[in-house]
Amino acid sequence: MSQTIKILKILYKAFGFRFKYIGILLFRSLIALLMNATLWLDRIFFPGSRSVKIEDPLFLVGHLRSGTTFLHRFLSENCDELRSFAMWEMVFPALSMRKVIKPFLPLVKNMSFDGVWDPKIHKTTLLGYETDDIALSMRYFDGLLSWIYFHCWKNYENDGLFERDLVEISGQEKFSEYLQEIYKKNLYSTKKRMFSKSFSLLFSLQHIENIYENPKILLIVRNPLEAVPSMLSLETKVQESLNSYSRQSPELKERFLKNLYHTSLFYYRTFDKLATEKAGSPNYLLITHKQLMTDFDNTFEKIIGFAGLERSEKFKKALKERSEKQKTFKTEHVYSLEQFNLTEEQIRRDFAFVFEKYDV
Repeated sequence: MSQTIKILKILYKAFGFRFKYIGILLFRSLIALLMNATLWLDRIFFPGSRSVKIEDPLFLVGHLRSGTTFLHRFLSENCDELRSFAMWEMVFPALSMRKVIKPFLPLVKNMSFDGVWDPKIHKTTLLGYETDDIALSMRYFDGLLSWIYFHCWKNYENDGLFERDLVEISGQEKFSEYLQEIYKKNLYSTKKRMFSKSFSLLFSLQHIENIYENPKILLIVRNPLEAVPSMLSLETKVQESLNSYSRQSPELKERFLKNLYHTSLFYYRTFDKLATEKAGSPNYLLITHKQLMTDFDNTFEKIIGFAGLERSEKFKKALKERSEKQKTFKTEHVYSLEQFNLTEEQIRRDFAFVFEKYDV
């Protein structure tokens, strides 16, 4: 509840009072009560879920708009040995609650969130596979998504305070512990491997290595000239739905964009530091978005070998079909640097370490 109050204070300071803040407070209170009660009920009705062993987990980590959604959904949908979270499973993580909800899923299977996330940028449904960061947002109203949606409206006095808060909010140890708890629920009564996609986990990979035996961590990096404006485009459209972005003052919009850009720059720096430290580790594999788009077959050969994935007939068929589609794929997402008062020169200068080290 304290985190909800903290977020509402940020919104109040940026936009003034709105009656919907009362709705947010009530919704968060209801969600907290429901989650706490049903997770407790799991101890009675599904005690075995607490002792599930997570073996050889696979993690996918990268900056927003780096191809993580495509890779996550493709593997989750076509590689039957992997188990990922669908949106509804993160909203209702307790097995006891899922038993109640599951019969009603066919009634809402086509429900989308197009009013929040532009489907040309990121198609989202209740039954679709999503980033684990949503699970953290639902449980704690915290994490990297919370940072992007809310904290980026704050006015930070200097870069040091900004980056300290970003790490503290995105890399909390409780996130890894909570995800471990609900990963076990997802694997309960299955013989599958856990597959996680998360942006926040970049700041928690040391926790991951301490918690799991033999975790496989797949890193993906995309050209900042593409990933950064793509993220800015996605998030400003989300903010249009949440906070009437286009109606805000030029100063407030400039602050938000500046903080988002700084978030991307710090994320890439942290990513680069990690990738450099883990180069050569058998538990880490780095690929680029460019490789996925232009050398699909060979890139997936690397991923399959690295993760030790089984080549079922379903998986082989999906790989063949997707390989053909990649040759002609064109995104519907249109954006430009000028929309966000950015230039190619600025990004190439600020992200020089990326262009120098990675073939993006």
